[in-house]
Amino acid sequence: MRSWFRGKLVKTIANDRSGQQNKTVDNNKIMTQIFLIKGFQVFRLLLFILILSYFLGTIWFILTKNLTDSPDEWTFYNAYNLEDRDNTQNLTIVVYFMLTTLSTVGFGDYNPKSEVERIIMTFILLIGVACVSWIIQQFMDILV
Repeated sequence: MRSWFRGKLVKTIANDRSGQQNKTVDNNKIMTQIFLIKGFQVFRLLLFILILSYFLGTIWFILTKNLTDSPDEWTFYNAYNLEDRDNTQNLTIVVYFMLTTLSTVGFGDYNPKSEVERIIMTFILLIGVACVSWIIQQFMDILV
């Protein structure tokens, strides 16, 4: 990714070889450079959010699956019938659940069911608040 970004930046910085000197043209293309750099930083933050949601969602899925002793127990895994769904649907559900939880939106359509799950989710929420505040700080730095 960085090599692509560097190549794009070098190509943008390269001067016009036609020999014409136009005083109204910015040969250094500073604004284009700034847009590329800031766009890449925003892309990295969005990628960080998705990766964090994926890994925490995967950990959540594994924990709730292993916390379930019987199919009659009231847990996240059993309440939303994750056993009957395929891997893509399960991945979508847990990543969506983690994304809404970490962003502190928490729509309530998916939530922890047992007491142990609520305790685990409390620690995940603490991680989420710290990460969201870091992400907001990074966005503010990009805007400034």
